[in-house]
Amino acid sequence: MTATSAAQPQANVQKSAEAGNFDADKHVASTSAVGRAVQSFRAFAKEDVDRRSVDCFLRCLEMHSEVLSGLGTIMNVVKNDLDKNVAKVRKAATTHAGDLLNDANSSSSSTGLAQLLDIEAEQSKPKLPKDDSATVGALWAARSMDLALCLIAKVVEPALGEHDQTLVQEGSTSTSSASKSSQISLYYSETKAQSLTRFSKLSIGALGREAYGKSALRQHHNFALKQIVKAAMSGLPAAEEFIHRIHYDTLGELIDYIREGRFFLASLPFTIYIAS
Repeated sequence: MTATSAAQPQANVQKSAEAGNFDADKHVASTSAVGRAVQSFRAFAKEDVDRRSVDCFLRCLEMHSEVLSGLGTIMNVVKNDLDKNVAKVRKAATTHAGDLLNDANSSSSSTGLAQLLDIEAEQSKPKLPKDDSATVGALWAARSMDLALCLIAKVVEPALGEHDQTLVQEGSTSTSSASKSSQISLYYSETKAQSLTRFSKLSIGALGREAYGKSALRQHHNFALKQIVKAAMSGLPAAEEFIHRIHYDTLGELIDYIREGRFFLASLPFTIYIAS
């Protein structure tokens, strides 16, 4: 969420033509937005770490954006900012298509995310990449996603056992952790309607402010923006209503979404946090 978008919500950015092509298979592998996002995160993780493509990266962000649809005003601001930055990355990938084809280190027909960012860094020297670059777009999109995941995780935590809460916060960053994640998903196999009884009817404003405090986004906001976001969090609905607006099939699937989303962010070729 940049300074402009926090103070004045952006209009929705139309999804790319590539995103439109996904509509036909929406009900093939998963019936929920959360399920489709999980599949996208896992597809990204399966790609070679040095050759992860721009298209797969953007699909993950677009599926995450779909999950955010209908979550209320403050999350619409996050979603609109995310969509705007997805468009930046898409445009930059098209602009640098020729440079990527001529890259001596490129051995793939798909555009590599790391290669695109490297080219921008080289061409912008000694200055930083411009605001409309893929570098800036990818950074802000990832930071926006981190805030949304922090918030959803905070709302879900009370519905889980103590050990499972820790694993949701950690993300599936190892084989043993991923195996444990699978066990958790099976344990929490109840449907959305059944799982809603686990969530408090209290306002999640306090949880929202706590999530923002732990997110990467807060590190990059000035004092005024921090106060705006914290105030906006007070307008979030009750936890039960918030979760009801998320399109998922089982509670386990929602847990997977949080964990796989965290792993996706951790595996990007850049960091979204300021080193402490």
